[in-house]
Amino acid sequence: MNTNQAAFERETKALQQAVSLAREIAALEVELKENQPLLNQLKLLRANLRSSREFLLTKDHIIAFIGSIGVGKTTAICGILGLVDEKGGTALSTASGRTTLCEVEVRKGDKTRILISPCSPDETRSYLRDFVDVLRMRHEGRADDDNDPVSMSSEVERCVRNMIGLPARTTKAPDGTTKRTDEALDLYKQLGNPTAFLEETFKRINLNNRDTTELVFDGKDETAWIKDHFGQINLGKHPKTPMPQRIVIELARPLVSEPELSISLIDTKGLDGNVEREDIDRQFRNARAVCVVCSKFNDAPEQAVQDLLKHLLESGLGQQVTQQTQLLVLDRNDEAENMLSEEGPVASADEGRAVRQNQIQDTLRTRLKLSDQHFPQIHFFDAKTNDAKSTEHSLVQLVLSLRKRRVDQINEIAAAVEEISKHREKAQAKAAFEIVSRAIHSWAQASHQRLAEIHSIYKSLVDDMTTKEVYASSIRASVNRQGYWGNFDFYYKLAVAARKKSVTSFGEAVNEIQLVLANFERQQELKAAHPFIRQLLHAVNERMEHLYDAAASMGRNAYEGTMKIDQPFWGDQQSEWGRGPGYKDRIARGTEGWFHHHSPATTDTQIQQQVMKGWNELITTVESLLVKGTGA
Repeated sequence: MNTNQAAFERETKALQQAVSLAREIAALEVELKENQPLLNQLKLLRANLRSSREFLLTKDHIIAFIGSIGVGKTTAICGILGLVDEKGGTALSTASGRTTLCEVEVRKGDKTRILISPCSPDETRSYLRDFVDVLRMRHEGRADDDNDPVSMSSEVERCVRNMIGLPARTTKAPDGTTKRTDEALDLYKQLGNPTAFLEETFKRINLNNRDTTELVFDGKDETAWIKDHFGQINLGKHPKTPMPQRIVIELARPLVSEPELSISLIDTKGLDGNVEREDIDRQFRNARAVCVVCSKFNDAPEQAVQDLLKHLLESGLGQQVTQQTQLLVLDRNDEAENMLSEEGPVASADEGRAVRQNQIQDTLRTRLKLSDQHFPQIHFFDAKTNDAKSTEHSLVQLVLSLRKRRVDQINEIAAAVEEISKHREKAQAKAAFEIVSRAIHSWAQASHQRLAEIHSIYKSLVDDMTTKEVYASSIRASVNRQGYWGNFDFYYKLAVAARKKSVTSFGEAVNEIQLVLANFERQQELKAAHPFIRQLLHAVNERMEHLYDAAASMGRNAYEGTMKIDQPFWGDQQSEWGRGPGYKDRIARGTEGWFHHHSPATTDTQIQQQVMKGWNELITTVESLLVKGTGA
């Protein structure tokens, strides 16, 4: 029996045990209905048991690849999936860097096919308006912010140009010189104004005829078929498909070598300046996901990765960084073999990787203040040396480790139920619970005094607008969509700010109780209370995540409904484009002015009161688990 089979057998036994435990807990709840603290502990155990059982009942998991544009995410995915042709070309790469138009998911299906979730007609028109803005500015020889050249993301511009049949072409003359012709700009000049050109693009793109959202494999060369059809869709060259918002590729075969698991791989859009993105954070908040953060060998962890990890830690997602994340270091061109150690050139690629890993860990310690036990897993991948199997194995094991924690939790719940059922009256058990209860009660009393320091959440949004990491084109795209844009979403920024302020307000108190409970768990004389301590830790972490999510929702909802429909405001903001350098500063000032006219102090107070209510309810829940006679 291999290791994985043994793991799945343990899962089966744990699921069987969970059924009997549920019955035992129900019986104890009837027996102990007059003992409120023990009854509350049983309710906690029942909730934790249900959560772990539901987690193990399905084998579906996600492995999400995250990293900067051009870092090599797509190459790694194709290597793992075997979507590589005889020449080493990958099925999902149409060029090097800035090729992924949208998020791409690869999953197992009944047949090999490509499914397209299309952009809405309104969103497609928004892309066309962005393109017209770019052409207008180029035609007029103007720059956007700080004299940067006017642009939209190259992958979107390329798709739009191909869909309307007006590409930019580069030709080479006999004398070796190159000439670039821009058919779109030529037509723009010919029509004479942006409105006429926009109407022409609407006609050319022919949305009514672009209704094909499923392409089915024809039974020949799978890799070649995917490469051809995916490339056409991604580049906007397929005459019948719409502009994709998301692409799903289904393969009629298992994606990984472990058939018991149903794993989907997701190629996220590359990090491009701003790291506070809802599509990225969603992966880290998914308990069933493993997040693969990719970085180039010589830069690992590059600045964008450091910024992302810092953002996650500030958002209260440190546990996810430790337990659900792999830092995948992509080496190429013999970079590992060319490493220098303190003694000189390394003797092998393995030694070079070891040296680089130590350097990466030093960066995590010094810049992100991570302790060794909180490091994400670090793995190396080189597409040219066939590292795919090793990388796949490491990711499968990371998925299995998530499942093992749930098996362990069911075993811990069994131990806790046994303590309540058989040993609750024993003097040693009583003493252990009283010691733990006194410590938790002292923490609870002090924690009631903490305040939610949630104020001026809009300032994070305004401040981020003017940072060098955020492009003027991203701000413009968001303004043109009333604040909604994946690379810079006004409302998600407000949500993140509220969440981070909640983490700042209560993170220290949560760390305190975690340290106290962890210390108790190391004390052998308190062994009788250990199962309860572990379940309490699970409950605190889970409830804090709910509290932080609630704070984020409140931060977003407080302003979104009013702001998105304020057409005069958005009209004024849209008029700022094309007025020369300082665009981002002007948008920031206009946005700050909007908030000043919408009572931010009153709104912040309301959010703070709701978050405080959630915090105090959490403390009350914890106190309700304490044994009597401890001042609770």
